[in-house]
Amino acid sequence: MKPQEDFLHFIWQLQYFNTPHLATEQGEVITIIDNGSLNANAGPDFSEVRLKIGQITWAGHVEMHVNASDWYKHKHQKDAAYDNVILHVVWENDQQVFEKEGKPIPTLVLKEKVPIGLLNRYQNLQASQEQIACSTQLKAVNRLTVLSMLDVALTSRLEKKASYISQKLQQNKGDWEATTYQVLCRNLGFKVNADAFEQLAQQLPLKILQKHLDQSMQVEALIFGTAGFLNEDFHDEYLLKLKREFQFLEKKYQLKPLHKSQWKFLRMRPANFPTVRLAQLAATIHQQRGFFTAILEENSFEHFYSLFNVPPSAYWQTHYMPAKETARKIKGLGKQSIDNLLINTVAPLLMAVGIRQQSEHFKQRAVGLLEQIKPESNRYTKIWEAEGIKLQSAFDTQAGLELYQTFCAHKKCLSCKIGVETLRKTPA
Repeated sequence: MKPQEDFLHFIWQLQYFNTPHLATEQGEVITIIDNGSLNANAGPDFSEVRLKIGQITWAGHVEMHVNASDWYKHKHQKDAAYDNVILHVVWENDQQVFEKEGKPIPTLVLKEKVPIGLLNRYQNLQASQEQIACSTQLKAVNRLTVLSMLDVALTSRLEKKASYISQKLQQNKGDWEATTYQVLCRNLGFKVNADAFEQLAQQLPLKILQKHLDQSMQVEALIFGTAGFLNEDFHDEYLLKLKREFQFLEKKYQLKPLHKSQWKFLRMRPANFPTVRLAQLAATIHQQRGFFTAILEENSFEHFYSLFNVPPSAYWQTHYMPAKETARKIKGLGKQSIDNLLINTVAPLLMAVGIRQQSEHFKQRAVGLLEQIKPESNRYTKIWEAEGIKLQSAFDTQAGLELYQTFCAHKKCLSCKIGVETLRKTPA
């Protein structure tokens, strides 16, 4: 089994190959002065490389391929970015590669120069059928390495979410409050109804709701009407009032309601129905006039809970659907739901602010918030717990989720500090 290209990057970076007596396929001796820096962007794999080939010292790029013929397969001969490649490093030299002037590009073949133990360990990781490829070696990995990789994974996850928020902010022309409202709405959908909630936020802009914050019934009418739940013939007096309010506001603002079929109720407890979430959203918006401002100003963990722990209005405390009464009183969002909003809305917002303002203060607030939230419980956290890695907070569970989804699920062992350590321990 041939290695992937990332394996070539790995052994070149760490010089895990037989460096004495290196020579090009053309027979010229190679001395590596500086192996350069891995390029994460488009272009050759390594830049700022310094080599001595024969009697001449070169500075430039190194490009790597499993098969030399990949040079032409990837059309590098037509890309000026590859004109300064001073060495072509390959696993197998199945085709001679030439530069534009017709001269052969110096080629180094690594197939016979890598310790067999290192290659076997890498191939075992790639062939592993375990959910965590390095499962059998994981307990031997230094605890500090595991913690360090969890830090990397958590930062990566927060930055991805912050990037999504920044895109929304750009679409909203720098309006943080509108952006926060949209992100909050999507996360109130809790995956199953996330798309419907996001569409609701698009169809019903925050600036319209803000004009009616003093009237809770009008806020409810706008939300339930735009969501598509006020189109029926009701006999319920409260719903008739909401419907009349919405009919007026719909024309005033030229709103386009969603169809209620877009909302999913199947296999869901009534307390999690989207209608209940809509009522909780209406109550929260009515009470809190500026989510983004409140998030920036909150200084304690408990205050974040009070921000979202708002009971719905009297009608929706006894109705989980329009005109469908329940004997069980419906309260505000539960602790687990609020934790979800803190993890997926508040922490990413703080990170987005930190990145845009280059503020370590807000970045640390994002991380610190996750450290105070109890660990989540899902199939990903159970995978890590089965491996003996104890996840003690949402910081750990979010990091574990990112580590699995981005690295383990795609066998990116060589981009993971844990995977690299398992390979480094292989005897030559």
